[in-house]
Amino acid sequence: MLKCHQCRKVLDKRNVKHIYTCPKKDVNKDKDIIKEEFYLYNYSGLNKEDFVNFYVNKKFSLPDLEREFGIPYSVSIFLIKLYGLKKRNLKEANQLPGRSDKYKKTCLKKYGVSNVSKREEIKEKKKKTFLEHYGVDNIWKDHKYYEELYQNMVTKYGKGSVPNLHGNANYFGWKTVTEKRKKERLSKLHKGYKKYWENLSDDEKTAIIQKRCKNIVYSFNSKLEKRVSDILSSHNVSFTRQFWVCKKSYDIRISKTSIIIEVNGDFWHANPSIYASEDVLNFPGGYISAKELWLKDKTKKEKAEKYGYKVYYLWENFINGIDDTMLWEYIKGNILYEKN
Repeated sequence: MLKCHQCRKVLDKRNVKHIYTCPKKDVNKDKDIIKEEFYLYNYSGLNKEDFVNFYVNKKFSLPDLEREFGIPYSVSIFLIKLYGLKKRNLKEANQLPGRSDKYKKTCLKKYGVSNVSKREEIKEKKKKTFLEHYGVDNIWKDHKYYEELYQNMVTKYGKGSVPNLHGNANYFGWKTVTEKRKKERLSKLHKGYKKYWENLSDDEKTAIIQKRCKNIVYSFNSKLEKRVSDILSSHNVSFTRQFWVCKKSYDIRISKTSIIIEVNGDFWHANPSIYASEDVLNFPGGYISAKELWLKDKTKKEKAEKYGYKVYYLWENFINGIDDTMLWEYIKGNILYEKN
């Protein structure tokens, strides 16, 4: 239950904007300050100094802050930005004190081992997967894999082994090499790969990324996306699913056109016709506001447009509200009319 910190009125997630129109509001205060006071009053009772101390000095993670003070993920993100603190990336978060111990403790509690990969069923599943795809229970037993790896190295870097090109790392001992020397070697490697990548066509780049991310991509294909794909296929419209543009995956690209279709779930993308900008959604990875989701999608759209693509959206509530015939007519009349 949330309360206005100014008049103590009970609020729900739909009317939190009350804090900006509250009769007891200080008209001289900036909106961000009002929002800060509202959050700290409801979720923690901490002041700025305490929050900074726990996040910066005591190295509290965002889940730690939520467990200790009840501060949702989106609120912590807002305060971090407001106070000018550096948001940790994944690598930095994983290096926080005790993170490894927490992971081991959680695994031991849930699975009885310190790492899920040590569970026999996981080992058997990996073996089964390797047998199905490569005919061996371990990828390193497959000689064809070595040959493919060798050919890829020759194609990308001109040598079958990177150390042979930039000095034998194993012989010299990579751990004993100075940081400056490491950067010099890796710089040559990166330049070689960049040159190889820039010479690929968009379709070749997409094929490589799809191959590398196959398991990730297809695990997220939704029923909504499949329905749209089936309708396109039934009308002989050629397209590519999970089309990549500059490290971003888009649901559908109509072949030989600049048209991209994003099939958005109402919850996962915070449909603006359902959610307000201040609404907070409880995602598996933590809390996130509708406003943040909209910004992510806006940035993704602008990235595609930068490369000459036109992005269209189909929302879950719209798709579910009409039959296949009506959906096809909409796609044909409002999206495919730009088809070259």
